[in-house]
Amino acid sequence: MNNGGSAFPEIRSERDQNGINDVYSVGGMSLRDYFAAHAISGALEQLKSDGETPYSSAIAKGCYEIADKMLEVREIEK
Repeated sequence: MNNGGSAFPEIRSERDQNGINDVYSVGGMSLRDYFAAHAISGALEQLKSDGETPYSSAIAKGCYEIADKMLEVREIEK
């Protein structure tokens, strides 16, 4: 499954024995989780204004489906 990589990676740099810098990223929340977090934030706000129950597993699943679609579109547009 494509998680989009890290949304907020920590950038690290190390020198090898030849003095060459190797820069790489590690950790961080996945872009998929970041997208889903924003989707659920909007969904819960909408439900709250409609007077609905503010949470269910169906809503959470739907937010990850939105996140997956966002990652898919992102790949197409590259």
